[in-house]
Amino acid sequence: MAIAWAALRDAGLDSIQLSFQSDESSLADEIAGARAHERKLDVAAKIREARIPLSLNFVIHRRNIDRLPQMIDLAEALGAERVELANVQFYGWAFRNRARVAPPRANKWIARWDIATAARGATRGQDRHLLCAAGLL
Repeated sequence: MAIAWAALRDAGLDSIQLSFQSDESSLADEIAGARAHERKLDVAAKIREARIPLSLNFVIHRRNIDRLPQMIDLAEALGAERVELANVQFYGWAFRNRARVAPPRANKWIARWDIATAARGATRGQDRHLLCAAGLL
């Protein structure tokens, strides 16, 4: 079944948010536990083609923190109007697997926070918004 994106927009849908685990397909699929990254890229293109505002969400943790600049670049390439960078929440799966996803050390997270903050500053005055979740540390 094909999705009628323009019909959804015309019916009042005012934005869509997609969650990405990384910018890199193999890592994203590994983190997600499913081969979904390429499909999400395709869906993002269709959303933008239908002129529906696109929001992206990246949950930041040990496995993807070093790819933060590339994730921000992906958001830019996909034409996202809004990007959310959120720290992993330690409950459910993440709590049981916290040794695999917990930050390696605080100073690395501080350095990555600087990258996110710089990217947010670069978007001021544009139609795009970069939101950095409090509590990254």
